[in-house]
Amino acid sequence: MKTFYQISKSTLGLSLLLLLLNGCGDGGGGGNSSGGPSSQTNQNNVPVSPSQASNNPVPLNPSSKISYHIYRTNPYNNGSVSVFDVDDNGVPVSMITNTGKTPTCVATDANNKFLYVVNQDSNSITQYSINPMNDKLTPLDVPAVPTGKAPAHMVIAPSGKYAYVTIRGENKIYTYTVNQDNGQLSYLPGGNISTGDGPGSITITANGKFVYAVNNLDSRNGNSISVYSVNSNNGLLNSVGTVKSGGRAPWQILISADDKYAYVTNFLSNNVAQFAINQDTGFLNALNPATDLTAKNPTALIIDPSGKYLFTANEGDDSVSEFKIDPTTGQLSILAPRISAGDDPFSLAIDSAGQNLYVLNADYKDSSITQFSIDKDSGNLKQIDSVNSAPAPIALIFGPNSNYAFVISQLNNIIAKYAVNQIDGNLLSPIAPSGDYPSNIAVTPSQKFAYVTNAGDDNVSIYKVDPTSGYLINSGSVKFHKSFVHIDFPKKIIVDKTGDNAYVLNSASGEIVIFDIDPDTGALTKKSIVKTQNDYPSSITIDPTGKYAYLAYLDTSDNLGVYSIDNNGLLHDIGTITNYPKRTVPRKLAIDPSGKFLYVTNWGLNGSVSEYAIDQTNGNLSPLPVPLVKIKQLANKVVISPDGKYAYATNSGDDDIFQFGIDADSGELSTLAQQPTVKTSIGVTDAIINQYTNYLYAVSDENNNIITYKIDDTNGMLMPPVGVDNMLATNDYDDDILSTIINKAINCHYYCLVTSKLGISYTTSGGK
Repeated sequence: MKTFYQISKSTLGLSLLLLLLNGCGDGGGGGNSSGGPSSQTNQNNVPVSPSQASNNPVPLNPSSKISYHIYRTNPYNNGSVSVFDVDDNGVPVSMITNTGKTPTCVATDANNKFLYVVNQDSNSITQYSINPMNDKLTPLDVPAVPTGKAPAHMVIAPSGKYAYVTIRGENKIYTYTVNQDNGQLSYLPGGNISTGDGPGSITITANGKFVYAVNNLDSRNGNSISVYSVNSNNGLLNSVGTVKSGGRAPWQILISADDKYAYVTNFLSNNVAQFAINQDTGFLNALNPATDLTAKNPTALIIDPSGKYLFTANEGDDSVSEFKIDPTTGQLSILAPRISAGDDPFSLAIDSAGQNLYVLNADYKDSSITQFSIDKDSGNLKQIDSVNSAPAPIALIFGPNSNYAFVISQLNNIIAKYAVNQIDGNLLSPIAPSGDYPSNIAVTPSQKFAYVTNAGDDNVSIYKVDPTSGYLINSGSVKFHKSFVHIDFPKKIIVDKTGDNAYVLNSASGEIVIFDIDPDTGALTKKSIVKTQNDYPSSITIDPTGKYAYLAYLDTSDNLGVYSIDNNGLLHDIGTITNYPKRTVPRKLAIDPSGKFLYVTNWGLNGSVSEYAIDQTNGNLSPLPVPLVKIKQLANKVVISPDGKYAYATNSGDDDIFQFGIDADSGELSTLAQQPTVKTSIGVTDAIINQYTNYLYAVSDENNNIITYKIDDTNGMLMPPVGVDNMLATNDYDDDILSTIINKAINCHYYCLVTSKLGISYTTSGGK
């Protein structure tokens, strides 16, 4: 547990300290709202108030579609794997979206067509449309609108016509109109009104008549709540007055679904203040008793959809408190003063069915989302899951169909999209945890399981693949050696076409470890270890028939290894190709779809591609009449089109992709006369072809981009980029990236990319 006071004195960047306000909403209270934290403090280290986020999920509509996904290992992001969706144009779409600087609040309109993020340090609100089919976020034509200084929190009127934003740096509320067609926000002339000092959380009644804002820096009026009536003709606010919050440092205000009661967490008083709402004026009158004690330092609060239970997140002792609401008087009675949560619980969300409570734990070193089931009869909570989160999550809000949840990360200034399991409500992160230094990934042909080699831990992480989203569910790992002095450095993993066997290439120990794959669980069972003929095997691939495996060695031997594969998946050494040109340093392998030809990129000799014919009766390799095709320095990767007619090679020395035609009879490569090379992004080292859609993806490790090219069906040339997507998830590193396709060759060094296809039939029960 780490208190907010301790966080504010940590070495986090100043922007994180300024404001950690969480999720805002589009209407008055009820169970479809989520609250959250603020990390701006006053002179007494009192945080600003949190917020609430509404969602209006609708049932899943039965439909069917084909989904494509790309996975990438992130060795320098604390060990993880990222997933990218692929849209109808073949462009990979990151499940992570940039916001402005220091996001503090997120809100959707009443119809869940548009999403808005308040950004304190950018003094702006970023605006997005939400695709109702896949929950993809797309910036509006005007991606951001300016605000006053240090905007904190936002609420959208139930009518959807107006939005209200607290401007903490000016002690005001700004009013915006909302374009019902395109979602565009526009400042309403004359639409600013004064508040107390340090306005934070803001909410509006469900009937749209009254607005409330808490002022937790208001020394003049003693920790107050500003009350406003709404002009029904133009949306402007009129001041009704101020009310004392019933404690010190009011954090969040929430209105009951029937607009009769208001509840406020007071951070330094460890209590929840209770008020009755005057239905004519909107003024707040304290109930008797006026407050109910919580655990230490309550931040967010939320009411379940039934209106029967209220929950608070308590940052001071990492807990959640449970209350029952009297339906007649609105009074709270404590059910459980303290239920353990994760580190620094700052935000809460409840699904539309009222079955699950999600607690966002904003500790910047151990960020997570804890899921509790809610007993509808008693209101009691039971923890059922916890998922790692992007750093410092401060808000969660559901998409149109509740298939996905959007989580705002203040430390990274991003929106991360989490898949929601429709059966149990579990959240699946777009960034799945792995071991140390993940280097390679493979997915089984059934698309049910994925495996990641962790070079730093000498193990393999095992994942189940969610059938609807493609997200990865961690289900354990397999260790190679128990002795810490033995270093295997597993860098590559491939799965054969049957899905029965996995092959792991251990570079440091010079071994191939063969595993049985359990078809029901995906579990790996070690069944054989083959010692390679040379040191530092760098690449392994299997031919399309599944009969032969080939190795490249990244050492001074300049050799290739050849193995036969028996019916049990075991490898048998056929021999070593020793007539390889010296100082070529073979790097990556690729086999054409017919299984007749093998191509090898060579790091040395200023960059080249070696060409071999494969004897399909015994697996032996024979150099083609032209055994070596020169390209430019540091040849890195060669990929082959699904029809076997074209090949494309990247090199780390130049920012281009070489384009070749493949002679169907001889297998020889010849540069495309129309355009031998395609100039691409800086630092492109790797490429991958999606065999299902005929798109090529080039990967830049200089600027973390994936560049999408369509392959021309008539001449094989790469057409101008149809999309560029920033990968966002990792730090830069100037080495190569793995790329592969299901059932194709797998080669990698540091990063790793893989594509998969999922045939999905959505049903209301969430089944496949």
